[in-house]
Amino acid sequence: MSTASCIKLSAIINFILKMNLIMLIKVFSYLIIFYGVYHLLGIGDFEHFSIMFKGLPKVVTLFLYFFSVLYGVCGLYSGAKILKKEDWARKFFLVLTVVSVVLGFGVGSTVIANFREFIFSKASGIPSAYAQDVFRMGLVFTSLATVFELAVVVFFTRPRIVALFRK
Repeated sequence: MSTASCIKLSAIINFILKMNLIMLIKVFSYLIIFYGVYHLLGIGDFEHFSIMFKGLPKVVTLFLYFFSVLYGVCGLYSGAKILKKEDWARKFFLVLTVVSVVLGFGVGSTVIANFREFIFSKASGIPSAYAQDVFRMGLVFTSLATVFELAVVVFFTRPRIVALFRK
């Protein structure tokens, strides 16, 4: 391929990306709203939430619980405001997401160990024949959530995306 062809192809790709950036912002916004709902529905009450954080000081578990509620509510609100390309919402949700990723990596091994213990216990109500599969699915969903959060950080810090919010 000649240099001129590469330049033309690059220009075409850049044009398509620019046209699709607005659509990608909308997709991410709806995913953030969905993720906020998922967060709020998934945390349950404090007693059930604290099972996954067994071994941590209660004050840390309480902080994580309130952060999860805040993250869910702010996900709903920020997602809606990001749809309108409000820059403060983009920045605010980025900060929350970075904090969430850092906290996740910080307490992840404890949560995974407690989740495994719970899934394989009689208290979970899961038949032992299915416990391993349920545990694996939990790991897959946790991994997907982490990948989504990292994608949010990468996407909303791209110079082209930042420029669209500052117009």
